[in-house]
Amino acid sequence: MGFLVVRDRAQRSSLRLPDLAGIALRGGRTSRLGAALSGIGIALGSGAVVAVLGLAASSEATIVDNFNQVSTLLSVTTEPFGGTQVAIPGAAMGMVRRIGPVVDAAGVALLGAAAYRTDLVPTEESNGLEVVAADRTLAHTVDASVQAGAFLAGDANNLPVTVLGAVAAERLGIDRPGDRVWVGGRWFYVVGVLAPVVGAPELDAAVMVGLNTARTYLGYSGGYTELYVRTYPGQTAAVAAVLPATVLPGESAFVNVTEASGVANLQTETTGSLNGLVLGLGSVSFLVGGLGVMNVMTVSVLERRNEIAIRRALGARRRHIGLQFLAESVLLSSMGGVIGAAAGVVAAVGFSTVEGWVVAIPWYGFVGAVAAAALVGSLAGVYPALRAASVAPSEVLRSM
Repeated sequence: MGFLVVRDRAQRSSLRLPDLAGIALRGGRTSRLGAALSGIGIALGSGAVVAVLGLAASSEATIVDNFNQVSTLLSVTTEPFGGTQVAIPGAAMGMVRRIGPVVDAAGVALLGAAAYRTDLVPTEESNGLEVVAADRTLAHTVDASVQAGAFLAGDANNLPVTVLGAVAAERLGIDRPGDRVWVGGRWFYVVGVLAPVVGAPELDAAVMVGLNTARTYLGYSGGYTELYVRTYPGQTAAVAAVLPATVLPGESAFVNVTEASGVANLQTETTGSLNGLVLGLGSVSFLVGGLGVMNVMTVSVLERRNEIAIRRALGARRRHIGLQFLAESVLLSSMGGVIGAAAGVVAAVGFSTVEGWVVAIPWYGFVGAVAAAALVGSLAGVYPALRAASVAPSEVLRSM
């Protein structure tokens, strides 16, 4: 006697999420080499994205950190009038220092002399390094570090001494005090060498002498070519607004005031352009990896037709089969995305540490790279999933 078992819709086969995850994990082992190669493509894409975002963030954080010390530094120069550069009078320095939010101020004056390593100079027109007269407070104002020696020690006694900027010292082949340079027809002794000046890079190539020394030996008669003004944080704009009238009353139109932090903005913009380029390359890696995943999953469908047919015969529905292969594709891409993103973080941290940068890895870069990998996997798995879902239970008979 036979029995007829009648099932209602509630008793039809179902596929729970834990079961789907387990099937997807087991299914991904069928073509390990192909899966590994496709995962590498995804990993390269996510790694490139995370690494470039991490390096960009670290670079920007380092730039901001470096320029925090000069974010309140202003440079004051004048424009030429009638073919002659308008000089900043020496009395302007005292007036600038009396502005409330000004912390310190210093000036430099371009002299007609040039500096040489030897006294065997054929003509005055020969190439030499620029010589400027400088206030003794200049190093403090622009936050310059003295790499060796002291800043303008001996100027108060009218001694023929000089301080070299980092680039000037390199060009002259001098890295310590005690050597001498030929300036204005006589020897000047080097008493200091500066490290590179972040806030005023134009000083790196200069040979600096004190105001008293310049008056005694180089015919300096007073006035400045450029002023450096340091303000309290948050007061830069207010000070910049009153500086022109303070420096040249009645002729403020000839005065230019610039912020040193503008250099930081320029470097940040350059970093942004580089980010776009490398992120574009990362997108190409994602595309190549996605095509690889699609190919691997399509081959997997062909290799596993019997498995699919048996599962269909046992009651698995089309959507269950399709979800299985879609889940395998997403899982494969996501694993590649996680591995690549982790490698990108390691690469960014390692490079930033070696370069001495501030390490700053944005969390959204890691999450975004993994999410992008999962999205690529879902798109790449659509076609293989549809092919797998179309396999009929009778397909198993072909292999018998």
